[in-house]
Amino acid sequence: MQLFKRQIEMNSGLSKTRIITGVTGFLGSHYVYRLLKGDSGRIFSLVRASSKTYGNERLLDAINLAAKGYKKPEIRRESPECITPILGDISEKYCGISDEDTRDLNDAGIDEVWHFAASLNFEESRREKIESMNLRGTENILSLVKQVNAKRLIYVSTAYSSGKMEGKIPEKIHSNETEFNNVYEETKCRAEKQVVTFCRENNILLTILRPSIVIGPNQTKGTGGSETGLYGFIREMVGLLNVTKAKDVVAPVGIRGDSKVNLNFIPIDQLVDDIFSIMNDDFGSQEIYHLSSNSNVNLDRFLHIVTKSVGLPDLHVIPYDSKSMSRVETNLDSRLEFYSGYFRFPKEFSRSLDRVWNVTEEDIFDFIRCAIAEHGAVKNA
Repeated sequence: MQLFKRQIEMNSGLSKTRIITGVTGFLGSHYVYRLLKGDSGRIFSLVRASSKTYGNERLLDAINLAAKGYKKPEIRRESPECITPILGDISEKYCGISDEDTRDLNDAGIDEVWHFAASLNFEESRREKIESMNLRGTENILSLVKQVNAKRLIYVSTAYSSGKMEGKIPEKIHSNETEFNNVYEETKCRAEKQVVTFCRENNILLTILRPSIVIGPNQTKGTGGSETGLYGFIREMVGLLNVTKAKDVVAPVGIRGDSKVNLNFIPIDQLVDDIFSIMNDDFGSQEIYHLSSNSNVNLDRFLHIVTKSVGLPDLHVIPYDSKSMSRVETNLDSRLEFYSGYFRFPKEFSRSLDRVWNVTEEDIFDFIRCAIAEHGAVKNA
């Protein structure tokens, strides 16, 4: 069976006119790549570029990187007729779109706006930049939604907008009392509230998608072009390996966390399958969906798999309030600041979608092995 035969069938009847942000990113590029395998309708892609020619290049580079993740041929270098680059920047008012392009969007009749674009930075020192992208950028997208009379907004958030919540995480808007591990989580949660309020006030249909930890395609176990999440962690572990060799460290190294934590990984192709299932169901009867797998990998086991794959002595989890940390552990702790939220608060994401996805320990081992073989996941270590 051809790799995309089932996927093409899933696209039938989904021909719409869409504005999509973040196509040059990991999630957005894989979503658009899948759209192009079937009746994709018409796509207007918001892209930062000095010209539409360069915009085309940026879009196709990203989409072809997604294609490479499935070991499929590149799309022809001239932009597919169904994709129109729209020069703009979500950090600017009305996304910086020209009057001419705005008229074209209105004439096209926009059915849906898909907002993938976001800042993945998390540091408090970068708060202003992160808020500019994830909050003011979302406000500008909402203005655009209204300006072009779009019928539906699809906002791509994160399952970790749940912050420091523990236990079963519902597919609902989180409480105003929610606490967060970093600015990224906080701004994504606040943006969810933004879009809910706006869409209800303006009678616009809304769907919020919350991916868990997204990894490469399950079909190939490659990185799919991603360098963050799992792959960023692998880079840090390769860096730690170099440090331990240089300093002749033989004692087990501890990572602060909670050994009861389970990590939820979702391969990008299964995540996109989920999206198309939701689309085929006319977005269903609810506003929020967790795009997660049905199984988890325990943190202790995950660390064991990573260290075995990289060639490190076993890492082990130490209490988060641990006071006795070695110099290597202290240095590593500062480098792993982003991951502390994943490692500290045990949680499980509710999942209402019918499809069952399981990511096993063996799968994670294969993903890591392929990432190391690709070199992309460990470059600059």
